[in-house]
Amino acid sequence: MDCENLSEINVPAAVRGIGEKAFKGCKALKNITISRSTTGIGWGIFRECDNLTIHTPAGSKMYTYAKTEKIKVE
Repeated sequence: MDCENLSEINVPAAVRGIGEKAFKGCKALKNITISRSTTGIGWGIFRECDNLTIHTPAGSKMYTYAKTEKIKVE
């Protein structure tokens, strides 16, 4: 994925899933907002996104994923 200038993403609530390695290597990605309705989470979607903070509701599937993968979550 060519994402060298991608620093922030707001995933629309209509998005139900994010595929494997969707944002892999997006080193500039700092913030991503994901709603509770996004429940399909592919393997390694944020691999090599070292400075990422995920903004998602506590208790959502993405929140649990972030905690499990040791990704900062708010």
